[in-house]
Amino acid sequence: LYFGTTSEGGRYGGGTVYAINPFHSNSLTVLNNFNGTNGFYPNALAYYPGTDPLKRGDVYGSTLLGGNYNHGTLFKLKGGIDFEIIHHFNKSDGSRPTSLAVGPFNRIYGTTGLGGFTGNGEIFFIDPTRGDQVTVLFDSKDIQHFYYPVGLATTHLDGNQLRGITLYGGASNNGTLFRINNLGDLVTEYTFGESEHGTNPF
Repeated sequence: LYFGTTSEGGRYGGGTVYAINPFHSNSLTVLNNFNGTNGFYPNALAYYPGTDPLKRGDVYGSTLLGGNYNHGTLFKLKGGIDFEIIHHFNKSDGSRPTSLAVGPFNRIYGTTGLGGFTGNGEIFFIDPTRGDQVTVLFDSKDIQHFYYPVGLATTHLDGNQLRGITLYGGASNNGTLFRINNLGDLVTEYTFGESEHGTNPF
């Protein structure tokens, strides 16, 4: 199965999450319609294979808005089918989740563009083997280095590191590239400052 989201539309206008079966004429099945209460504007998915090779893994996702506090939600498709909300962001623990990625120690890592200690956004993780509780890994306290993170990625070469980008922040407030380890130690690797190199990575 292939999984995806639509940012709008569906039964309630808040977007959908769907699956496509390439072995069944590419048929599309809507797995959930977002209505605001369970999220609005779904924008990220991450597949977690789990520990049992005989069972289909879970799909984790986020919505930019909606939920109990209208700061976005995290959801899970258990076995790639059954939908459940696992977290409602409340601004103090993040707002407007923007990305998800499977990273070190088989955790699901994610970013929120806003919220947290100063409102500049944060990086969090979920350990599916210990429940689906959200743990804040990095909470920005300095706009010069970190503001509105929008992406995370992992590579086999980085070990316990993740790479990411921020839409804003840096010396010219034009965005940054950073790396962070599983302990929450963040290093800014590049600051976008000149238009010929590009600004505001996304």
